[in-house]
Amino acid sequence: MFVYAEYEHSFDTAVVEHTRVRSSKSERFEPKHVNDFDRMKTYYVMSCRRNSHKCFYEGAKIIHMTGTLEEMAIFRAKRPRRTDAGRKDFDENVHNARPPLCKGREHIREEERQQQIDDVLNNYKLEHAPEGVLTDLQQRLLSMEKELERLKQEGKKERPSVPVSAGDSVPKSLHVNLVKQYKEMETDFRILKRNHEQLMKRFEDRNRVEPQSAEPDNDEEMNSSSDSEESTRTDSNTSKIGSVGENGKLYAGRGFWIDKQDWAKLFSAPTDSMFCKFAASLFWTKEELRARSVTGTISNRALSSGKYSSRLPLTPEKLTTLKALFRHYVGKDALAQQRLKAVRRHLANALCDVRRE
Repeated sequence: MFVYAEYEHSFDTAVVEHTRVRSSKSERFEPKHVNDFDRMKTYYVMSCRRNSHKCFYEGAKIIHMTGTLEEMAIFRAKRPRRTDAGRKDFDENVHNARPPLCKGREHIREEERQQQIDDVLNNYKLEHAPEGVLTDLQQRLLSMEKELERLKQEGKKERPSVPVSAGDSVPKSLHVNLVKQYKEMETDFRILKRNHEQLMKRFEDRNRVEPQSAEPDNDEEMNSSSDSEESTRTDSNTSKIGSVGENGKLYAGRGFWIDKQDWAKLFSAPTDSMFCKFAASLFWTKEELRARSVTGTISNRALSSGKYSSRLPLTPEKLTTLKALFRHYVGKDALAQQRLKAVRRHLANALCDVRRE
């Protein structure tokens, strides 16, 4: 799980793994689910600042927790931004501090791991940006253009041939500041617009019916070579995944077909867990999902509680087809392998949700 925490001293926020959090200075933080934390409690989060030669635990408040980085990116995109007021003195102290000559191995490993998390969040940032950001910035830009043009016109009209008092004309400093703000906003708008166009193109490419190639996963149960070869032989003799058949449905592989509406809903799922949950409802009925487990084996938790009977596993052919569709859904992603390995966990959670209904 991933934790979105705010350090009490600096008010900085960071996304870290829950293993980097402690309930107290000597007690490990072991949440059972994403809501298993106290927002009013002070936790201790691992901090590896660049001006320090070692990592240490710093007091912080937990704001939110998620199971995946993708869900964390969605939460951060919808969360209002805080102003940077009150951080100036702290930031100056941090930047003015003399950096250490060397860092320990633990510090370097923590920095590298944190950088990986930040990079992934940045990759998800555009994909889960609030829908009204572009429109809002465009309106602000147009408003700034009108204000700038008005001040320019007033400057021309009120440019006297003789000196006048400062109150009779537009202050020069105000005009300069407005021009500077306008240029900065215009630059931000161009960048955001370009990113928005790239994002739309990525969505179109991902939702195309043509198959996409993805690297195979190393997990034996999830992606065995025999399944891949058999799937390739079967699909090569019939239709390609995503192709439209005579029945008007889209081919999902291994002889399975999906309605266009269900296909669109499936591939527009905002998170991996929602994709797997909806895909499971397409391949199995609720009665089947209640009576089955992902692998058909008894978990250690069930054995410890005295349960020795196992449920039937999910149909292998359907499960392989679902995983192939998930690879198609993931496409090229920095964490494709990790996301592919989480399919069984997402399906297990989906089965539990069905049993609770």
